[in-house]
Amino acid sequence: MTNYNILAIAGRISYLRRQNGLTLAEAAQKLGIQRRSLSNIESGAKGCSIDLLVRIADTYGCSLDYLILGRDIDGNVAKLTLQSTIQELTRLRDAF
Repeated sequence: MTNYNILAIAGRISYLRRQNGLTLAEAAQKLGIQRRSLSNIESGAKGCSIDLLVRIADTYGCSLDYLILGRDIDGNVAKLTLQSTIQELTRLRDAF
């Protein structure tokens, strides 16, 4: 049986934000919420509504299944991770 795990969801939301190179303030603005609210969600101090989960999934291009259960059915999170790694390696290459 799978349980609704607020801390696991919080970790995935934080991970996606960082993978997209957004600050808390930038992500909160994109989601239409206060920075403090997003901070509370990412720390696991507070859960979020289904409506907000849908906006988060849409903003980061992932599935609700990934956000809620950690399942990356469509591979979007893997793609985001790969894209982020390529961007970082390109940045490091260009720095030299």
